[in-house]
Amino acid sequence: MSDNVELLSNTQFNAIIKAGPFQITDIVTGKSYKMCFGGARNDHYDITPQTEADTKIFESIAGGDLRKWRHARPSFVTVGNRRIAIGICMYMHHIRIGGGNPGPKYPSVSESGPPWKYGGHVCSYLPTSIGGAGDAPNPACSAAANARAMEVQKGAKGGQARAAAFEAYILGNIGKTLAGPVLMRGMMNNGDVKEAQQLLNNHGANPKLTVDGGFGQLTESAVITFQKSRGITADGMIGDETWKQLRAGGAATMTPAPSTATGNDKRIWDFLIGKGLNHFAAAGIMGNIFAESAFTPNNLQNSYEKNLGHTDASYTAAVDKGSYRYKECASARDSFARDGAGYGLVQWTYWSRKQGLYDFMKSWVSSIGDLTMQLNFMWQEMQGYPKMMAALKAAASVREASNAVLLDYERPASMNEKATQDLRAGYGQTQYSKFAGSGNQASVAFMPYSVRVTTDALNVRVGPGTNFAKSGMLTDKGVYTILDEADGAGAAKWGKIKAGDGGAQSNWIALDYTKRV
Repeated sequence: MSDNVELLSNTQFNAIIKAGPFQITDIVTGKSYKMCFGGARNDHYDITPQTEADTKIFESIAGGDLRKWRHARPSFVTVGNRRIAIGICMYMHHIRIGGGNPGPKYPSVSESGPPWKYGGHVCSYLPTSIGGAGDAPNPACSAAANARAMEVQKGAKGGQARAAAFEAYILGNIGKTLAGPVLMRGMMNNGDVKEAQQLLNNHGANPKLTVDGGFGQLTESAVITFQKSRGITADGMIGDETWKQLRAGGAATMTPAPSTATGNDKRIWDFLIGKGLNHFAAAGIMGNIFAESAFTPNNLQNSYEKNLGHTDASYTAAVDKGSYRYKECASARDSFARDGAGYGLVQWTYWSRKQGLYDFMKSWVSSIGDLTMQLNFMWQEMQGYPKMMAALKAAASVREASNAVLLDYERPASMNEKATQDLRAGYGQTQYSKFAGSGNQASVAFMPYSVRVTTDALNVRVGPGTNFAKSGMLTDKGVYTILDEADGAGAAKWGKIKAGDGGAQSNWIALDYTKRV
């Protein structure tokens, strides 16, 4: 492909452009994304991101705010083996156009006003028509539309100067060689991802990445850690500047984010086995959870940390306190549901599911990042997928169970790709080997037992630790059944007693003040 960019008129562009999708490359950042072209307007074209992943790349270029008009972002669109100069307005508005954004993840939005999310479209401009000055009427538009546009264009001041400056900028920058393709979470079996993973390992990624070509949560975390160590935008995506830094000589010390998932794999396994699932089903579910969050219940989608100004811990704390606000949302509940960020074990993202998680958390009286609460909400959600549940109960292999969860419950954009299915089944097989062993179907579920309280007044808390709120008190020195155990602050071990005991819905007691009977 030639490095040269072409400057086309509307008439020339109309002759070659179709609905798409086509790749658009932002010259400043080197990031590329796919757009579907809609109808031609008098001086511009409406375009829509093809997928949610493309929208996220687009949003990262815009700095996380799609509600500010930014005309003429210097870019080029690739059509076949040609590169054509184009300016992209970064404001997402109105309803989506035909040719892109299928499915329930991309709801239609009304014309009533911003903010628009993935259902909107943006405008693209050819350099010859920026500002409308000197451009001939677009033959793809009606005479009436052209007439109205020309009246507006006649009053535009500086249109020709803006067009000339834009052309000069593109021509002066298009010849640079991009260091590599843009990589982001969700890519599978990708040779460029393998190269990036090896380079990250060379720079001290901790934990060391498996060089498998799958861009998952661990790779994204390593990218963000590396970007922070080099003082570049920490968005979790590998673009032009990140490629250059990765390929630069000299290893940087990368301090890994502290793990909050220690022991969670065992607790998740025991929970699922306790629900009556066989080992294949439990492992299949866990492989998908690992792909989403690496078993970290307070995980905020890494690519949103900078845009929202939060870490995993601060985001969770703000939601728990009710102080979290996102743009114009009036409450923590609406803000959590509408911010578009994946969160938790399975990275709940769509607004109605996040709203459901928030409401469940309130009824559970726990933190939004509580592992036990999220497992119970996940299990409740799963009951609404009868086909998946039937497949899990009948699963005769980890792959069978993993695909049932992937294709019916998780449904990522790459769910039909063999590489995605292989990766998640592989994660599940790791859990199966760890907890079930080859061919061993003996249950390793937690076995409930009874204890007697040995103190006159024992606090009951909503979670395992003195950092959780009190929900009741045991004053009878009675005998209680322990349904689960967990580590936590303030005691050597915490035990969960059944709902209703101690007067709360989620009950944990310090086992230091009990005796097993």
